[in-house]
Amino acid sequence: DIAMPGMDGLTVLEKAKKIQPTLIAIIVTSYDDSAYLERALELGASAYVLKDGASECMQQCLEAINSGEIFISPSLGKPAPRLPDLNSTDGRALDILTEMERVVLSKVAEFKTSKEIAGDLNISFRTVQNHRANISSKLDLHGSHQLVSFARKHRNSLVGERGRTISRRHSERRSGVR
Repeated sequence: DIAMPGMDGLTVLEKAKKIQPTLIAIIVTSYDDSAYLERALELGASAYVLKDGASECMQQCLEAINSGEIFISPSLGKPAPRLPDLNSTDGRALDILTEMERVVLSKVAEFKTSKEIAGDLNISFRTVQNHRANISSKLDLHGSHQLVSFARKHRNSLVGERGRTISRRHSERRSGVR
């Protein structure tokens, strides 16, 4: 839950994911605020379920998580966001991304924050934010939850040998190593 005595659920999630990055976490809360939803997904939550209606959708939630998808409660005050192309394994949408955007998207698929991605790739936080915005624009994704869901669904198609080369070269350029 988000509201807990002592330490809020998002802080617990952040600390738990640092200790166990592969942890599967389901946020069950009464907060239907999109800012909480986006932050929970950015921190690596696998699902965001509202308490009212949680019992009715928990089976669907677990099935989605088991399939590697992000689940967002349909009992939100508005319909759950429609996530483009998430049921398709067609990777053609990825062809419009630059190699660096694919590298950044692969890091998003690992539930890494923009700050963590910046550190991994030795680029600025702002550059990561720009890449995320460009990816979202090109793929018509709205909000962090759609970006994370798309990245998770297509994570196996994102970065091959070329992506690793790009990030290594980029890292060498930033550190002065050639």
